Amino acid sequence: MQILYNIKMPVFLLAYMLLALQGIVQARQAVTGPGLKGRLSGPEGTALEFATVSLLQASDTSVVKTVVSDAGGVFNFGTIPAGSYILHVSLIGYKPLRKPLELKGAATAPVDLGNLVLEQSIRNIKEVVVAGKKPLIERKLDKTVMNIENSLLATGSTAFELLQLAPGVTITNNDKVQLNGKSSPLIMIDGKPTYLSAAQVSNILKSMPSNTISEIEIISQPSAKYDAAGTAGIINVKTKQNRKVGFNGTVTGGAGYGRREKYRGGVNLNYKGEKINLTGDYTYSFNHSVRTLDIDRDVRLSGVRTLFDRSGDTHNELGAHNYKAGLVYFINKDHAVGLQLMGYANDQRTNSDNTTNIFSEKQKLDSMMTSRANEKSGFNNIGGNFNYRGKLDTLGRELAFDADYSRFRNNVNRYFINTLYDSQGVNIGTPDQVRNYFPTEVEIVALKADLVYPLAKKIKIEAGAKTSFVSTDNDARYDSLLNGEWKPSLSQTNHFIYKENVNAGYLNFSKEWSKTSLQAGVRVEQTNSDGHSVTLDSRTKRSYTNLFPSLFLSRKLSADNTLMFSYSKRIERPSYQDLNPFRFYDDRYTFREGNPYLKPAYTHSFEMTYSWKNEVTVVARYGLTNDVIAEDLQQDDSTNVTKSFLRNLEQLRTMSVSLSYSKDVTDWWTTDNTITFNRSQYVDDNEGIYRNFHNYDFNINIYQSFRLAKDLYADIGGFYLSPWLYGFIKAEAQYKLDIGLKKNLWNKKGSIRLRVSDVFYTNRFKGKAVYNNVDVAIHNRFESRVAFVTFTYLFGNTKLKVAKRNDSATREEKERVKKENQ
Repeated sequence: MQILYNIKMPVFLLAYMLLALQGIVQARQAVTGPGLKGRLSGPEGTALEFATVSLLQASDTSVVKTVVSDAGGVFNFGTIPAGSYILHVSLIGYKPLRKPLELKGAATAPVDLGNLVLEQSIRNIKEVVVAGKKPLIERKLDKTVMNIENSLLATGSTAFELLQLAPGVTITNNDKVQLNGKSSPLIMIDGKPTYLSAAQVSNILKSMPSNTISEIEIISQPSAKYDAAGTAGIINVKTKQNRKVGFNGTVTGGAGYGRREKYRGGVNLNYKGEKINLTGDYTYSFNHSVRTLDIDRDVRLSGVRTLFDRSGDTHNELGAHNYKAGLVYFINKDHAVGLQLMGYANDQRTNSDNTTNIFSEKQKLDSMMTSRANEKSGFNNIGGNFNYRGKLDTLGRELAFDADYSRFRNNVNRYFINTLYDSQGVNIGTPDQVRNYFPTEVEIVALKADLVYPLAKKIKIEAGAKTSFVSTDNDARYDSLLNGEWKPSLSQTNHFIYKENVNAGYLNFSKEWSKTSLQAGVRVEQTNSDGHSVTLDSRTKRSYTNLFPSLFLSRKLSADNTLMFSYSKRIERPSYQDLNPFRFYDDRYTFREGNPYLKPAYTHSFEMTYSWKNEVTVVARYGLTNDVIAEDLQQDDSTNVTKSFLRNLEQLRTMSVSLSYSKDVTDWWTTDNTITFNRSQYVDDNEGIYRNFHNYDFNINIYQSFRLAKDLYADIGGFYLSPWLYGFIKAEAQYKLDIGLKKNLWNKKGSIRLRVSDVFYTNRFKGKAVYNNVDVAIHNRFESRVAFVTFTYLFGNTKLKVAKRNDSATREEKERVKKENQ
């Protein structure tokens, strides 16, 4: 329990007060009462699926709970407190139904409303507005969903910043994403893998404005339908999809300031008719950020200690253009084809100024080195997608096909100068002046097909096939200034070409009983890779085939209690950047290098989930990763140069237990809180040196949403992460608190939002690594405290309207609940 003492006071007190207040309110609102259920049908007795069923307080029509009817038209609220209510049912193509209810606490048996018949509507139906909003965090048995679209804490942020608020997600010092104690989740955008390196993915996420994102799905146990890549699971970033009928759009603009300025603006246009849906989206953002990084190295050699204390600031200016256009043609109510074009063009300027003080063992300054770097980068991507979706018959058979093409081009021009001084500040020798050019091109082609084939009413098979081709070309060139002339540095120049082809197929079987459901699947993936260092004339070819089984078993213990067990096997393939044997120098004494001998890592994951009334969720996880890929350090004793690189460790064993509580405490306050306890254990046997080290840590995520007045809202959210382990680096505690405000204008056509991130300016990375004869301490303070104001205006038709009922409209019904008030 020693780790509990590491909690810092601001977050601890805030969490304590919120939970205490919540307990007082709940104590005054004891939940006693019967269950409530019913069934919906049309005039001809047809079961109505996807109807929005809301239970409202009779006194002020505020939402108590909202559910959606299933394929049999059945809805079930579970246990409801005694009181007076109004049942509100809405479904596109039918007249709304309102029914007053009186539930008594003395009743023990569930109240069955029987069959409720909805009348068809001949006229267009206007949007039903329900007081309330989607919570930031929604927990389902198979995934956790962050509803970004309506969160005030998303104002002015990026997809990368939003991940820090996600339960179970941590960000390492070098911007790598971890999920539930495991590194390298597969990052997907709109359900499609990026196929890029971790650094490139983080650049994409940093350039994705939050106003283009609808939700982020966190899938810790993906089924066989998904790619097997990502030992920690999948994080899927879903962009906004406008489904409103007619012509409509949104204009957004905002500005903010942290240590430097930032601003963004964008427009979204949409037209949806009976046969066609056209969409277009463009956003420009500019972010000038500052990072302070300190790295201290304590080198011990033959009983002599040398200390290298490096400190400096990095200024980064990123201008990002993001665009997307789409066309969907509805052949009929069961078949549709679509085309989509998307991409980005980013321009980046980076300037860093670092000073390294070199001390002898007695803390006496021996010498000093300054390192100044100027970098100009261009990152652009263009991609296209063709897709088909079709219902093959009335039995539920469905076919989907996707063809994707993407091209990424990155160009980095970097110039840096290293100057060495003695203890008196006198220049020693000639400064090292180096320039480098890193052009990188990545091309991706992917084809996939998916089939859903029901065998009986509650039995179905899903099958699919996919092939992907990835080609990368990286030509890194180094020049040094010698005697006034730029000459190639052949020892540091490297041309690396990497090609990868993955062929996959999967089969899923699922069956439902009255209270039990089962899904078992297997995915086979064949990988062919070819890494060719043109400069070194070396080639590494690999070809291997793996099976990835998955199993999901859930049991509904009662109306309010559900239990699920799941298992999956997954893989982490090294990226081309990890395999490229190229040296990237930070200064004269530190560099990073790729490892062409990296092997894939394989993970076996087990998970048990218990859910009570969709309010309390408990998850226990165990993971075993073989050949885990982790960062390591190596010291050259003759030059005192430290190399950072990735290599395979023997094993990583992770265990975690998380407890989540989510509830609408009152009609003006919604709370969501998660605490997760983790244990990580690394086992390594490298060159006869056996090491076994482990760590216990925990993290807390809190999110509170308030309705302060009719059109005024506030959100508070934050996290606390206790000291944790990342490979050989032991990181100190991290924590932060964000606040957001929103004011609706002009009958909700417009809104103004304000967000202040990391209010107390406490979020930073501090860590230490001890390896052989080198101790490294890292202190990375990024620009985490930012105030940002955003204005949004909606124009055109902002309501959903359809003239008649058809099956394709049911997808829109799922999206309708509780969006208008945000």
